[in-house]
Amino acid sequence: MNRLAAILPSTNVLVNVDATSKKRVFEQAGLLFENQHSIARSTVTDNLFARERLGSTGLATVWRSRTAASRA
Repeated sequence: MNRLAAILPSTNVLVNVDATSKKRVFEQAGLLFENQHSIARSTVTDNLFARERLGSTGLATVWRSRTAASRA
């Protein structure tokens, strides 16, 4: 098992999410953690945006690459 799998169980992974913006990606992550771990979605979303202001989390990069691929 790799290090990421040890801290990121499959229940915390979403695939094929139809999100139209970075904001929607972060909202989906917030909803996931609210449902799975009873953490308020606004807490997750707000902290992801705060972290993104410091430097990319990679979530937006995944969203942009998927969006570009779907347009091609």
